[in-house]
Amino acid sequence: MVIFKRLLMVFLTLIIAVGTVLATAKHPTGPNTVSYDEPAGLWVSIGMVVVLFYLL
Repeated sequence: MVIFKRLLMVFLTLIIAVGTVLATAKHPTGPNTVSYDEPAGLWVSIGMVVVLFYLL
């Protein structure tokens, strides 16, 4: 049961992190930030978040 709670917490944190990247892309603050105008950069950012979560 403890392992389930830990995995659930990691999964929820991952979902929140990806959601934050998507919200940031929706409202970019400058020319060098993630935005929906450049989908490749957005996918790279989301991929980096996912890979870093699984490396931990």
